[in-house]
Amino acid sequence: MMQPPEHHFIVDRLAVVDRQVERLVQQAKTRNARLELVALFRFIYKELEERPLVFGDPAYNTKKDGGVVCHRVIASIVVHFVVFEIDRVVCILKIAALKSS
Repeated sequence: MMQPPEHHFIVDRLAVVDRQVERLVQQAKTRNARLELVALFRFIYKELEERPLVFGDPAYNTKKDGGVVCHRVIASIVVHFVVFEIDRVVCILKIAALKSS
């Protein structure tokens, strides 16, 4: 595995997240909406790499020491992720559209 720059976090995801992203892109009604969604996902990934604890709102600590589960709502998308700051690892747990979207 390629190591990120010292100040970055390694970003991983649960297998289900790939299907969630694909579904959201397929549900986008226009080509432009799909492109905007892809750009949003890239922005989210960059934020998780660089500053996940600033990007997300902490919800609760994990059983494993140093882990914090966070969420963030941005542009009608909610992303849930866990941050292990000591290990410099982030794992995306879920990405979904808000219910009203």
